[in-house]
Amino acid sequence: MLEACRTIAVHLDDYAAMAAGRSLTIADLIQQRQTARQHRDFVKADQIRDRLAAVSITVVDQPDGEVRWHRQ
Repeated sequence: MLEACRTIAVHLDDYAAMAAGRSLTIADLIQQRQTARQHRDFVKADQIRDRLAAVSITVVDQPDGEVRWHRQ
Protein backbone atom coordinates (compact mmCIF):
# COMPACT_ATOMS: atom_id res chain seq x y z
CA MET A 1 0.00 0.00 0.00
CA LEU A 2 2.85 2.41 0.73
CA GLU A 3 4.19 1.99 -2.78
CA ALA A 4 0.81 2.85 -4.29
CA CYS A 5 0.59 6.12 -2.37
CA ARG A 6 3.98 7.37 -3.59
CA THR A 7 2.18 9.02 -6.50
CA ILE A 8 0.05 11.19 -4.22
CA ALA A 9 1.96 14.36 -3.43
CA VAL A 10 1.20 16.10 -0.18
CA HIS A 11 2.39 19.69 -0.23
CA LEU A 12 3.45 20.48 3.28
CA ASP A 13 5.76 23.03 4.79
CA ASP A 14 8.96 20.97 4.63
CA TYR A 15 11.93 23.13 3.75
CA ALA A 16 14.32 20.25 3.07
CA ALA A 17 11.98 18.77 0.46
CA MET A 18 11.28 22.18 -1.05
CA ALA A 19 15.01 22.93 -1.26
CA ALA A 20 15.50 19.63 -3.07
CA GLY A 21 12.76 20.65 -5.52
CA ARG A 22 10.31 17.94 -4.58
CA SER A 23 7.21 17.44 -2.51
CA LEU A 24 6.87 14.92 0.24
CA THR A 25 4.44 12.12 -0.40
CA ILE A 26 2.17 10.45 2.10
CA ALA A 27 4.48 7.44 2.00
CA ASP A 28 7.50 9.62 2.80
CA LEU A 29 5.80 11.08 5.84
CA ILE A 30 4.51 7.72 7.04
CA GLN A 31 8.02 6.30 6.73
CA GLN A 32 9.44 9.23 8.69
CA ARG A 33 6.79 8.65 11.34
CA GLN A 34 7.59 4.93 11.52
CA THR A 35 11.29 5.71 11.92
CA ALA A 36 10.53 8.20 14.69
CA ARG A 37 8.37 5.62 16.47
CA GLN A 38 11.11 2.98 16.19
CA HIS A 39 13.51 5.44 17.81
CA ARG A 40 10.86 6.13 20.47
CA ASP A 41 10.66 9.78 19.39
CA PHE A 42 6.94 10.00 19.99
CA VAL A 43 6.86 13.79 19.92
CA LYS A 44 8.17 13.79 16.33
CA ALA A 45 5.85 10.90 15.38
CA ASP A 46 2.87 12.83 16.74
CA GLN A 47 3.93 15.97 14.88
CA ILE A 48 4.04 14.05 11.60
CA ARG A 49 0.63 12.50 12.32
CA ASP A 50 -0.72 16.00 13.01
CA ARG A 51 0.77 17.32 9.75
CA LEU A 52 -1.01 14.56 7.86
CA ALA A 53 -4.25 15.25 9.71
CA ALA A 54 -3.97 18.90 8.70
CA VAL A 55 -4.34 17.82 5.06
CA SER A 56 -7.17 15.36 5.88
CA ILE A 57 -5.08 12.18 6.08
CA THR A 58 -5.82 9.81 8.95
CA VAL A 59 -3.07 7.36 9.93
CA VAL A 60 -4.13 4.06 11.51
CA ASP A 61 -1.53 1.84 13.16
CA GLN A 62 -2.38 -1.86 12.83
CA PRO A 63 -1.61 -4.46 15.53
CA ASP A 64 0.82 -6.23 13.17
CA GLY A 65 2.90 -3.05 12.76
CA GLU A 66 1.51 -2.12 9.36
CA VAL A 67 0.29 1.45 8.88
CA ARG A 68 -2.80 2.28 6.88
CA TRP A 69 -4.09 5.67 5.96
CA HIS A 70 -7.21 7.17 4.44
CA ARG A 71 -8.57 10.55 3.54
CA GLN A 72 -11.02 12.05 6.03
